[in-house]
Amino acid sequence: ESLEAFDEGYFSDDKDIEKVISDAINSLPEKCREIFIKSKIYGEKQKQIAEELNLSINTIETQMSIAYKKLREELKDYIPLLLFLLG
Repeated sequence: ESLEAFDEGYFSDDKDIEKVISDAINSLPEKCREIFIKSKIYGEKQKQIAEELNLSINTIETQMSIAYKKLREELKDYIPLLLFLLG
């Protein structure tokens, strides 16, 4: 089914995919984006992020949850393609 949803017109090259993902991440609220990037791009642990930003681990978890929800919404039209490419 994912392949059926795949439309080659979505992207002309890898740069377009990167731009869509980058735009989605950049649309996150500032603190949420910072936490998401530290966790998913730089691979920092939640405890480390909490200590660096002087926040509770619960706050980090909440912000990550918000980030996932917003990114799912932003990328909903691309999820089948992303799952195919990243799978």
